[in-house]
Amino acid sequence: MFVDISIKETAYNLPIKIGVLVITLLLMVMMDVLWWQYVVVTLVWTLCLWMDKVRAIAIHELSTYDPDDVWYLGMYDKANRQIWQAYLSDVTLMGQSVVMTFGVIVPYEMTHQITIHHSMVSEQDFRQLASLQM
Repeated sequence: MFVDISIKETAYNLPIKIGVLVITLLLMVMMDVLWWQYVVVTLVWTLCLWMDKVRAIAIHELSTYDPDDVWYLGMYDKANRQIWQAYLSDVTLMGQSVVMTFGVIVPYEMTHQITIHHSMVSEQDFRQLASLQM
């Protein structure tokens, strides 16, 4: 089965993070915590957002000729386009999302997990990814 899928970015990531931060701060206000606890929570949130930004590598393309063979992952790291080669190790369907776990072999060996939401691909492509569930 030939798979060639173009993935578009989702705009829901930042509002969800801001919403969780606002809920956290509201809970802290209701619990009447001390000022230094606000500082600790702010530092932890800043660290988490920074790590998310630094570690984020946007995937824009997925393709393979055979799902059991090598997959080609089209990534964009800032301005540079990279083609990673990987083997698909797991696919999990979680409601309106497909979580794919790859064993990357090029540029270096590592495990990389990608979550593809239904809104990021076409209906046909989403069904094709969901059919890969192991």
